[in-house]
Amino acid sequence: MTVFEIYDFLDEKFDFSYTMAGDNVGLLVGNGKDTVKGILVCLDLTDQAISQAVEVGANLIITHHPVIFGGIKSVTADSLIYRVITNGISVISAHTNLDAGDGGINDLLCSLVGLTNVEKVSSLGEGVFFKVGRVGEFEEPISANALAEKLAKTLSVPISYVGENTAIKRLAVCSGGGGGLFREAMSTGADAFLTGDVKHDVFIDSHNEGFTVFDASHFFTEDIIISPLAKLLTEAFPEIPITENHFCPIKRKSV
Repeated sequence: MTVFEIYDFLDEKFDFSYTMAGDNVGLLVGNGKDTVKGILVCLDLTDQAISQAVEVGANLIITHHPVIFGGIKSVTADSLIYRVITNGISVISAHTNLDAGDGGINDLLCSLVGLTNVEKVSSLGEGVFFKVGRVGEFEEPISANALAEKLAKTLSVPISYVGENTAIKRLAVCSGGGGGLFREAMSTGADAFLTGDVKHDVFIDSHNEGFTVFDASHFFTEDIIISPLAKLLTEAFPEIPITENHFCPIKRKSV
Protein backbone atom coordinates (compact mmCIF):
# COMPACT_ATOMS: atom_id res chain seq x y z
CA MET A 1 0.00 0.00 0.00
CA THR A 2 1.20 3.50 -0.77
CA VAL A 3 0.89 6.69 1.25
CA PHE A 4 -1.65 7.92 -1.31
CA GLU A 5 -3.79 4.80 -0.76
CA ILE A 6 -3.78 5.35 3.00
CA TYR A 7 -4.75 8.97 2.36
CA ASP A 8 -7.62 7.87 0.09
CA PHE A 9 -8.92 5.53 2.80
CA LEU A 10 -8.88 8.32 5.39
CA ASP A 11 -10.47 10.72 2.93
CA GLU A 12 -13.34 8.29 2.39
CA LYS A 13 -13.90 8.01 6.15
CA PHE A 14 -13.22 11.62 7.15
CA ASP A 15 -13.61 13.87 4.10
CA PHE A 16 -10.52 16.09 3.91
CA SER A 17 -12.52 18.74 2.05
CA TYR A 18 -14.75 19.24 5.10
CA THR A 19 -12.42 21.50 7.08
CA MET A 20 -12.53 24.90 8.71
CA ALA A 21 -11.21 27.88 6.76
CA GLY A 22 -7.50 28.27 7.38
CA ASP A 23 -7.03 24.67 8.48
CA ASN A 24 -4.27 22.58 6.89
CA VAL A 25 -4.98 18.90 6.38
CA GLY A 26 -3.96 16.06 4.09
CA LEU A 27 -0.54 14.83 3.03
CA LEU A 28 1.65 17.62 4.40
CA VAL A 29 5.10 16.02 4.25
CA GLY A 30 6.61 13.24 2.14
CA ASN A 31 6.04 11.20 -0.99
CA GLY A 32 2.58 9.84 -1.67
CA LYS A 33 4.03 7.11 -3.90
CA ASP A 34 6.13 5.57 -1.11
CA THR A 35 5.19 2.07 0.01
CA VAL A 36 4.00 2.17 3.63
CA LYS A 37 6.09 -0.08 5.88
CA GLY A 38 4.46 1.00 9.13
CA ILE A 39 2.15 3.69 10.51
CA LEU A 40 2.36 5.68 13.74
CA VAL A 41 -0.86 7.37 14.88
CA CYS A 42 -0.58 10.35 17.25
CA LEU A 43 -2.23 13.57 18.28
CA ASP A 44 0.82 15.80 17.77
CA LEU A 45 4.07 15.51 15.85
CA THR A 46 6.75 15.68 18.53
CA ASP A 47 10.39 14.64 18.73
CA GLN A 48 9.24 11.72 20.84
CA ALA A 49 6.72 10.61 18.17
CA ILE A 50 9.35 10.81 15.42
CA SER A 51 11.84 8.81 17.51
CA GLN A 52 9.20 6.16 18.14
CA ALA A 53 8.34 5.99 14.44
CA VAL A 54 11.99 5.50 13.57
CA GLU A 55 12.36 2.85 16.28
CA VAL A 56 9.42 0.76 15.05
CA GLY A 57 10.15 1.31 11.35
CA ALA A 58 7.06 3.38 10.58
CA ASN A 59 7.51 5.59 7.52
CA LEU A 60 4.06 7.20 7.77
CA ILE A 61 2.84 9.28 10.71
CA ILE A 62 -0.83 10.21 10.94
CA THR A 63 -1.46 13.18 13.22
CA HIS A 64 -4.54 15.05 14.33
CA HIS A 65 -2.94 18.46 14.71
CA PRO A 66 -1.33 19.66 11.47
CA VAL A 67 2.45 19.48 11.39
CA ILE A 68 2.40 22.57 9.17
CA PHE A 69 -0.16 25.16 10.20
CA GLY A 70 1.20 28.62 9.47
CA GLY A 71 3.80 29.72 6.97
CA ILE A 72 7.22 28.10 7.17
CA LYS A 73 10.18 30.34 6.42
CA SER A 74 12.94 27.79 6.97
CA VAL A 75 13.53 24.06 7.45
CA THR A 76 16.68 23.50 9.48
CA ALA A 77 18.32 20.45 11.04
CA ASP A 78 16.72 21.11 14.42
CA SER A 79 13.15 21.24 13.03
CA LEU A 80 10.56 18.48 13.08
CA ILE A 81 9.98 18.82 9.34
CA TYR A 82 13.67 18.23 8.67
CA ARG A 83 13.67 15.15 10.91
CA VAL A 84 10.73 13.46 9.18
CA ILE A 85 12.06 14.25 5.71
CA THR A 86 15.58 12.99 6.43
CA ASN A 87 14.14 9.82 7.98
CA GLY A 88 11.96 9.16 4.93
CA ILE A 89 8.73 9.64 6.87
CA SER A 90 5.54 11.04 5.36
CA VAL A 91 2.96 12.88 7.47
CA ILE A 92 -0.80 12.98 6.94
CA SER A 93 -2.77 15.32 9.21
CA ALA A 94 -6.53 14.97 9.76
CA HIS A 95 -7.70 17.91 11.85
CA THR A 96 -11.15 19.52 11.76
CA ASN A 97 -12.36 16.89 9.30
CA LEU A 98 -11.63 14.28 12.01
CA ASP A 99 -13.35 16.48 14.62
CA ALA A 100 -16.48 16.80 12.52
CA GLY A 101 -16.66 13.50 10.60
CA ASP A 102 -19.06 10.67 11.33
CA GLY A 103 -17.37 8.42 13.86
CA GLY A 104 -14.77 11.11 14.51
CA ILE A 105 -13.64 12.71 17.73
CA ASN A 106 -16.84 14.49 18.74
CA ASP A 107 -19.03 11.47 18.03
CA LEU A 108 -16.65 9.35 20.09
CA LEU A 109 -16.65 11.87 22.94
CA CYS A 110 -20.45 11.86 23.01
CA SER A 111 -20.45 8.06 23.14
CA LEU A 112 -17.94 7.94 26.01
CA VAL A 113 -19.95 10.49 27.98
CA GLY A 114 -23.12 8.44 27.50
CA LEU A 115 -25.21 10.78 25.36
CA THR A 116 -28.18 9.66 23.29
CA ASN A 117 -30.05 11.37 20.44
CA VAL A 118 -26.77 12.95 19.35
CA GLU A 119 -27.16 15.44 16.53
CA LYS A 120 -24.89 17.53 14.36
CA VAL A 121 -25.58 21.22 14.80
CA SER A 122 -24.67 22.55 11.35
CA SER A 123 -28.29 23.51 10.70
CA LEU A 124 -28.65 25.51 13.92
CA GLY A 125 -26.27 28.39 13.29
CA GLU A 126 -22.99 29.66 11.92
CA GLY A 127 -19.54 29.54 13.50
CA VAL A 128 -16.89 27.03 14.46
CA PHE A 129 -19.05 25.10 16.92
CA PHE A 130 -21.75 24.59 14.31
CA LYS A 131 -19.16 23.18 11.91
CA VAL A 132 -17.77 20.49 14.19
CA GLY A 133 -19.85 20.26 17.38
CA ARG A 134 -22.52 17.93 18.64
CA VAL A 135 -25.47 18.12 21.03
CA GLY A 136 -26.90 15.10 22.80
CA GLU A 137 -29.06 14.10 25.75
CA PHE A 138 -28.70 12.06 28.90
CA GLU A 139 -31.43 9.55 29.58
CA GLU A 140 -31.92 11.17 32.98
CA PRO A 141 -30.80 14.64 34.12
CA ILE A 142 -27.45 14.63 35.91
CA SER A 143 -26.03 17.26 38.24
CA ALA A 144 -22.96 19.21 37.20
CA ASN A 145 -21.07 17.80 40.18
CA ALA A 146 -21.93 14.22 39.25
CA LEU A 147 -21.09 14.80 35.59
CA ALA A 148 -17.72 16.30 36.52
CA GLU A 149 -16.92 13.16 38.52
CA LYS A 150 -18.01 10.97 35.60
CA LEU A 151 -15.90 12.93 33.14
CA ALA A 152 -12.85 12.78 35.40
CA LYS A 153 -13.12 8.98 35.59
CA THR A 154 -13.96 8.47 31.93
CA LEU A 155 -11.21 10.71 30.55
CA SER A 156 -8.70 10.27 33.41
CA VAL A 157 -8.17 13.99 33.83
CA PRO A 158 -9.06 16.63 36.47
CA ILE A 159 -12.15 18.58 35.42
CA SER A 160 -12.62 22.33 35.86
CA TYR A 161 -16.18 23.61 35.69
CA VAL A 162 -18.76 26.18 36.75
CA GLY A 163 -22.42 25.52 37.54
CA GLU A 164 -22.33 22.94 40.33
CA ASN A 165 -26.07 22.96 41.03
CA THR A 166 -27.18 22.68 37.40
CA ALA A 167 -29.36 19.75 36.36
CA ILE A 168 -28.06 18.74 32.93
CA LYS A 169 -30.22 16.95 30.37
CA ARG A 170 -28.88 18.36 27.11
CA LEU A 171 -25.10 18.64 26.63
CA ALA A 172 -23.17 20.43 23.87
CA VAL A 173 -19.80 18.87 22.99
CA CYS A 174 -16.74 20.22 21.18
CA SER A 175 -13.41 18.44 21.57
CA GLY A 176 -10.10 20.29 21.76
CA GLY A 177 -9.86 24.03 22.21
CA GLY A 178 -13.51 25.08 22.13
CA GLY A 179 -13.56 27.20 25.27
CA GLY A 180 -14.28 30.41 23.40
CA LEU A 181 -17.33 28.87 21.72
CA PHE A 182 -19.54 28.66 24.79
CA ARG A 183 -22.09 31.20 23.53
CA GLU A 184 -22.48 29.24 20.29
CA ALA A 185 -22.99 26.09 22.35
CA MET A 186 -25.43 27.86 24.66
CA SER A 187 -27.51 29.05 21.70
CA THR A 188 -28.42 25.45 20.85
CA GLY A 189 -30.53 25.19 23.99
CA ALA A 190 -28.02 22.95 25.74
CA ASP A 191 -27.84 22.99 29.53
CA ALA A 192 -24.06 22.70 29.55
CA PHE A 193 -20.97 22.56 27.35
CA LEU A 194 -18.09 20.07 27.40
CA THR A 195 -14.85 21.17 25.76
CA GLY A 196 -11.21 22.07 26.51
CA ASP A 197 -8.93 25.11 26.81
CA VAL A 198 -11.44 27.20 28.75
CA LYS A 199 -9.87 30.51 29.80
CA HIS A 200 -10.60 32.14 33.15
CA ASP A 201 -12.66 34.94 31.57
CA VAL A 202 -14.80 32.38 29.74
CA PHE A 203 -15.56 30.61 33.01
CA ILE A 204 -16.54 33.94 34.56
CA ASP A 205 -18.71 34.91 31.59
CA SER A 206 -20.42 31.54 31.50
CA HIS A 207 -21.04 31.72 35.25
CA ASN A 208 -22.57 35.17 34.86
CA GLU A 209 -24.73 33.85 32.01
CA GLY A 210 -25.90 30.97 34.24
CA PHE A 211 -24.45 28.42 31.82
CA THR A 212 -22.45 25.37 32.89
CA VAL A 213 -19.09 24.75 31.18
CA PHE A 214 -16.72 21.81 31.69
CA ASP A 215 -13.04 21.92 30.77
CA ALA A 216 -11.68 18.39 30.25
CA SER A 217 -8.48 19.67 28.58
CA HIS A 218 -7.53 19.87 24.94
CA PHE A 219 -5.38 16.74 24.98
CA PHE A 220 -7.73 14.41 26.85
CA THR A 221 -10.81 15.30 24.80
CA GLU A 222 -8.90 14.41 21.60
CA ASP A 223 -6.44 11.65 22.50
CA ILE A 224 -9.48 9.36 22.76
CA ILE A 225 -9.42 9.01 18.95
CA ILE A 226 -5.93 7.50 18.68
CA SER A 227 -6.80 3.90 19.61
CA PRO A 228 -10.03 3.74 17.54
CA LEU A 229 -8.22 5.26 14.54
CA ALA A 230 -5.38 2.76 14.90
CA LYS A 231 -7.95 -0.06 15.10
CA LEU A 232 -9.71 1.24 11.98
CA LEU A 233 -6.41 1.24 10.08
CA THR A 234 -5.46 -2.22 11.37
CA GLU A 235 -8.75 -3.67 10.17
CA ALA A 236 -8.36 -2.05 6.74
CA PHE A 237 -4.65 -2.79 6.34
CA PRO A 238 -3.81 -5.87 8.45
CA GLU A 239 -0.49 -6.29 6.65
CA ILE A 240 0.81 -2.92 7.91
CA PRO A 241 2.11 -2.61 11.50
CA ILE A 242 0.21 0.15 13.32
CA THR A 243 1.70 1.86 16.38
CA GLU A 244 -0.11 4.19 18.79
CA ASN A 245 1.51 7.22 20.38
CA HIS A 246 -0.22 8.90 23.34
CA PHE A 247 2.62 11.20 24.35
CA CYS A 248 1.74 14.56 25.88
CA PRO A 249 4.59 16.82 27.02
CA ILE A 250 2.26 18.63 29.44
CA LYS A 251 2.64 17.24 32.95
CA ARG A 252 -0.11 17.36 35.58
CA LYS A 253 0.41 16.71 39.26
CA SER A 254 -2.34 16.35 41.83
CA VAL A 255 -1.70 17.29 45.46
